[in-house]
Amino acid sequence: MVYISVLLFTYFLAIPITIFVAVDAYKRKNQWVWWSIGVVISWPLILPLYFSFRNLKEGETREGGLIWNAIKNYVLVYSTNIFIVILLLLILPQNLGYLSREIFITELAGFNISLSFIYYIIFIIWLIPSILFLMIGSFFKDDYSKKEGPTGKLKEYKLQKKKDLNKKLKEYYENKNKNFED
Repeated sequence: MVYISVLLFTYFLAIPITIFVAVDAYKRKNQWVWWSIGVVISWPLILPLYFSFRNLKEGETREGGLIWNAIKNYVLVYSTNIFIVILLLLILPQNLGYLSREIFITELAGFNISLSFIYYIIFIIWLIPSILFLMIGSFFKDDYSKKEGPTGKLKEYKLQKKKDLNKKLKEYYENKNKNFED
């Protein structure tokens, strides 16, 4: 029952994460609908990819290359999920009535020992993949790859705004010169 509760909670995290991705992708001129659908379907897999591919705003940088950023973001999302699972395991067992009302010292000791064992297992489940992914990612890290914002559609949008502004300024000064000559 605890595992189902943990899975449901992590799945329901998809709702606020999807809203965040939709708003952020819209502001960054990304394809917000497709990213949102991907996050709803599988946010632990798509969210790191979104952070690796999203358009950068002015002043933001992305270093290390695409593969490194995807792996780094995956490890961050994975670590956050493990942290949430540990918090839920701290909260849920006491509230779900796994211990009887009359707690004997042996029952409490057994519960604490089993909970400690579960924490060690979760730590190992977190540690080994995280280290392996970061080691693999370090082989793909490109120290010379650096992108500075704005990128993608944000850059195109900014250039278009500059062109429009230059056109308006040119028209303004032409009209001003015509009026001055008359």
